[in-house]
Amino acid sequence: MKPPSGMISEDKPVVAKPGGAPPGPDQAGGRRRQRIDLPVRGMSCAGCAANIQKNLSQIKGVESASVNFAAATATVIFDPGIASPADFSSRIREIGYDVGTATAEIPIEGSSVPPASRG
Repeated sequence: MKPPSGMISEDKPVVAKPGGAPPGPDQAGGRRRQRIDLPVRGMSCAGCAANIQKNLSQIKGVESASVNFAAATATVIFDPGIASPADFSSRIREIGYDVGTATAEIPIEGSSVPPASRG
């Protein structure tokens, strides 16, 4: 049975046409975007957070920056083709604050070495 006009047949794959789809939610105007959350050390007041936010927002490639004093975190949405996390860390340090580091343990499937004994 043939599907009604405008309907998609279940037995035929749907193929997207190049340039036909609008940018996805993570692509403002077709550009790639990334988000990073940086732990910031040394803030003593909301004014510190505002200063960091202003400075991060001035970096070329940054779409938005917000700093949460209570959580001691800077969130930056940026174009990775223009800016990088190293740019943000450098700027934060230049204005007298520090950027903390975070560690993550990522299990590797099939590994027989217990996590505690890995380098």
